Amino acid sequence: MKRVSCFMIIIFIYGCGPKNGLLFKMNTTPETNYKQDVEGYFETTVKYIDSGKLVQNLNDIDINNPAVSRYRFKILSTLKTGKLINGIYFPVTLEFNSWTRNDSIPIVAKGTTMYGKENLGEMPVMDSISSTGMSSVVKKSLLKAMNDMFLEYSLPDKKLNIGDTFTHSTPLEVAVGGRPIDMTVKSTYKLIGIGNGIATFNLTQTYNIIVSDYIVEGSGSGNGQMQYNIGQHFSIYFQEASAFTCKMKINAMNINYSSKSNLIQKNSISPN
Repeated sequence: MKRVSCFMIIIFIYGCGPKNGLLFKMNTTPETNYKQDVEGYFETTVKYIDSGKLVQNLNDIDINNPAVSRYRFKILSTLKTGKLINGIYFPVTLEFNSWTRNDSIPIVAKGTTMYGKENLGEMPVMDSISSTGMSSVVKKSLLKAMNDMFLEYSLPDKKLNIGDTFTHSTPLEVAVGGRPIDMTVKSTYKLIGIGNGIATFNLTQTYNIIVSDYIVEGSGSGNGQMQYNIGQHFSIYFQEASAFTCKMKINAMNINYSSKSNLIQKNSISPN
């Protein structure tokens, strides 16, 4: 499953710059509320092919071939930052107001909250979580996923003019047939316009598979757009759509895998 890449708090801060450019940064600021509304869709198709009885055995136990899985989710959350301490860092909390999938099945309890801190000019590091009924194993996994996501978006400061691009590569792992597919996703952002206080970027992506003994071939791509309120120093809209396919050979079994996803995130900012 795509890392809830993709789960998805994408924070880009912009400083004021010349009329045809801006200074790109990435961090939150003290004493601020960041409300996020994220909706996503993820679909996978797995088809098993062999010349023996393996596929027939799947049919005998009522496992569909191809197996298609569809997953929708919606996350409403608020990231709150506290007062600056000693001029160095400030506390951070991330509260999930709602996290549901498909037919409104809750993924985490309302009010689930992560706690951490952020050094000036860096991204948050979450170190604990409070949630009704959540096991220690799930807490540990969720904390790791969130911290990994923050690390992925720790981008260097850049001065950008209209037409300029920058690239960023992140790891991605997908499990198919009990085997991980490791790859990197190269994202290219292009500043295409600045108007009415909004900076707009186009996004393109390519997927590169890390060579393994059981991957035969594979490819993937994505595209999207980001919009930023320069005066508020925050991303107000992010959209990404991607697709990936690969062929695998595990022992005597051939597997064709494909996935597609779409993510939309809307953000708002206010003082706390």
